[in-house]
Amino acid sequence: MSSYITGFEKRAMQKGKEEGEQKLILKQLQKRFGSMPTEVEDSVKKLDLDGLESLAEAIFDFANIDDVLSWFKR
Repeated sequence: MSSYITGFEKRAMQKGKEEGEQKLILKQLQKRFGSMPTEVEDSVKKLDLDGLESLAEAIFDFANIDDVLSWFKR
């Protein structure tokens, strides 16, 4: 069996990782601030892995949902 990974497989793995990160971050935000505005959910889903990592770090600095919304407008 070959350990070669096709471009398609790499993209699928990347997409799966992004979706997992998105779900985790949305759960963290919901636990901290309650229900999420659709705007926040949509914005999280548009982030790539680098953006998701930045948001994951920034979560600790947010005092309220307005801070989250402001983060996306930066």
